[in-house]
Amino acid sequence: MYLGTIRKKYPLLLRAPDYEEAMALVDDTLKEVRKTAHNLMPELLLRHGLVEATRILCRKVQHAQKMTIDFQYHGAISTLSSNFELTVYRIVQELIQNILKHAAATEALVQFSVRDHILSITVEDNGIGIEEGAVEKAGVGIRSIESRIKGLNGFFTIRSIAGRGTTAYIEFDLKNKKKSLV
Repeated sequence: MYLGTIRKKYPLLLRAPDYEEAMALVDDTLKEVRKTAHNLMPELLLRHGLVEATRILCRKVQHAQKMTIDFQYHGAISTLSSNFELTVYRIVQELIQNILKHAAATEALVQFSVRDHILSITVEDNGIGIEEGAVEKAGVGIRSIESRIKGLNGFFTIRSIAGRGTTAYIEFDLKNKKKSLV
């Protein structure tokens, strides 16, 4: 920001190729720092694990927004790899963000269920839904979620009824997701 104000103060810098190259390097560095910061393991996740961190996330969002989020958890999750936990946490976070941005919902449900080493995650809302055909033409956020789930060999489906809400359903086989002791 300071370099930008200097440019306004000294208009001749606009014609200096070295200055423009330096600004481009600063911009690239900022993008990398943002990307790295986004991928860092949240302290909440380190301290509490996936289930409790997600419960706290839902509670915080509920207090900050005018939306009720019901978090439910059934079954037992053993200790999972930190990469898996981070990815699942970010997926749920992105789905909640999509609800806040697009759904105009007043209620949401985030549910984790474990049965026979299968983790099922349901995130649904009572919002405006997505028009027919729009799910297939999903934006960057949904494609990113699909890509992350595919990278973890998971299953993902999203169902929506215009005017009645959206349900995202995810499944992971936890057999190979356990934390390594090495």
